[in-house]
Amino acid sequence: MLIKLKKVIINISLLSNIALLIILFTPLTESLYKLVWVCDQPQKADVIVILSSCFPFPTQKGVLDFSTYMRLEKGLELYRLGYASKIIAFGGVWIHRAEKTTGQVMKEKLILYDVPKEDIFVQDDIIGISKYYDNLILLLNKYKNQFDFNKAIFVTSLEQSYRIKKCLKKVLSNPIVVTSEPFELSLDWGKRFQLFRRVMNEICFGIPEFYLKGRF
Repeated sequence: MLIKLKKVIINISLLSNIALLIILFTPLTESLYKLVWVCDQPQKADVIVILSSCFPFPTQKGVLDFSTYMRLEKGLELYRLGYASKIIAFGGVWIHRAEKTTGQVMKEKLILYDVPKEDIFVQDDIIGISKYYDNLILLLNKYKNQFDFNKAIFVTSLEQSYRIKKCLKKVLSNPIVVTSEPFELSLDWGKRFQLFRRVMNEICFGIPEFYLKGRF
């Protein structure tokens, strides 16, 4: 019985290591992310909407996660290149210790980068990770008289770009979705594995959930 148990453990260990090697050293990760990666060419726009991630660090000052920082950087780049003169910082996740939303922290960071505060709007009316889609639809309705969202640029991460594009296409005729730099495809094993995990989560859970809820 003990010998059989050892064999099972050894086999599981071997399979796990083989799977890890495949993820890290074969084109599997690249092939998977291409299924969910949408990146349109930026065009002159009414506004740049920077969509935050849902996982900030719960510090007293409120620290954005790296994915949101990369989106912020991309949105700032587009703003400085003159694609739009206004930015909407989108993020309704409440950072309890900081007593701020991710959208409010994003605005603070943009001001530090010399973006005039009158050029920045915050969309965080509905608080909560699970309310991401509701906040997105509210955003379109709230500012519809101020901005033409068919002429907006939506900035997100590569693994969420397909889902965001599909949601927006249900209410907009031609949404422009631009992704932040795909930093996860560097040779850093940890980042590569994180990308694989997030893409699989998107394929197995995120996209099916939105489809079943009629959001596409």
